[in-house]
Amino acid sequence: VVYAAVGTYHHGPAAMFRSSDRGDHWDIGPVPFRMGGNEEGRDLGERLAVDPNDTAILYFGSRHDGLQRSTDKGKTWAKVESFPYKGLGQPGDREPTLAGLSFVVIDPASGAKGAPSKAIYVGVADKAVHHLYRSTDAGVTWSEVAGEPSIDLLPGQGEIDAKGVLYITYSNSMGPYGVTKGAVFKLDTKTGSWTNITPNKNATKGGYMGLSLDREKPDTLVIATLDLDESGGDSIYRTTDGGAHWQDIRPLSKR
Repeated sequence: VVYAAVGTYHHGPAAMFRSSDRGDHWDIGPVPFRMGGNEEGRDLGERLAVDPNDTAILYFGSRHDGLQRSTDKGKTWAKVESFPYKGLGQPGDREPTLAGLSFVVIDPASGAKGAPSKAIYVGVADKAVHHLYRSTDAGVTWSEVAGEPSIDLLPGQGEIDAKGVLYITYSNSMGPYGVTKGAVFKLDTKTGSWTNITPNKNATKGGYMGLSLDREKPDTLVIATLDLDESGGDSIYRTTDGGAHWQDIRPLSKR
């Protein structure tokens, strides 16, 4: 089953596409919230998450209307009223768009097949007091995660590994423009401890956004810089020890 959240601008229509045959055919379901997929903040994600233990349940971190949930495989959606950050509301057609909720991460180890996963993490990329929330009861109640990085850093992308380590890339703007500062952190969700694993802590420009874990090799991941104007442009860094050491792979590329 393949899902796609579709919508170009916040003043236009939006929908969820669903295919049950690997993309040969699609069902289209309009949704009551807007996407803005081609607006600022289009690097953020993933906003859409399917519960790996109960695949009828989907979450979507919207730009303007808070956290949305479907319990019928994306056919209908309702706002998660218990989620603390409600969103700032739909802007007018000529008003600037907002980033909203940047990602939804569901920890598959927090549940069992056939039952909803209990642990869910949601990032907030708007200017707010808290930028990371967690539920430990399958989305019934939520609380801010203690010890999160500086308030001026916005979470862009997040991924959790099989050991329960949540990796997050940060920038001081939702991107893709105007980023002047960033970092990469990992959170041990079992102990609550944060570790700054930023590849180049001395960088004076740019932030971080792209993030991908190697599911076959623990502690191996890659991240991408954002708006790094030094040395001619952006780069990709790779680590095989959970961020203790990084390799800049840009010098390996050829034009």
